[in-house]
Amino acid sequence: MKTLLTKELYESYDKRNEELLEIICQYEDENDIPKDVREEYRKVSRALIDYEEAYHPLPGRVSTLITDEIKLQMERNHLKQRSLAKLLGIQESRVSDLLKGKRPLNLNVVKKLHSELKIPADFLLTHS
Repeated sequence: MKTLLTKELYESYDKRNEELLEIICQYEDENDIPKDVREEYRKVSRALIDYEEAYHPLPGRVSTLITDEIKLQMERNHLKQRSLAKLLGIQESRVSDLLKGKRPLNLNVVKKLHSELKIPADFLLTHS
């Protein structure tokens, strides 16, 4: 599971990302950018992306908070995608898309996640 930023850390990382971009833009050749600057930029950018995927997913996508919780419950309950699909009453390909965050949740799936995997309804609704 990813370590997610708080909103305050997100804002400070966003500011640092802008500072790093200003430094990076001073170089014409990518190979001239100092290694520590490139590594910090990758780390900061990845943290920002993880935060945005969790708290502000694109329309038609599922928050990584939800997909991570489903995966955790699958592990705890020793479920494979096929058995989860049967439990939720959906096709296995849809489960795969849900776990990748590529398919939105519908009300029936939210109800089943709550009743069958005991994922709190307020959590599902808040992050859907």
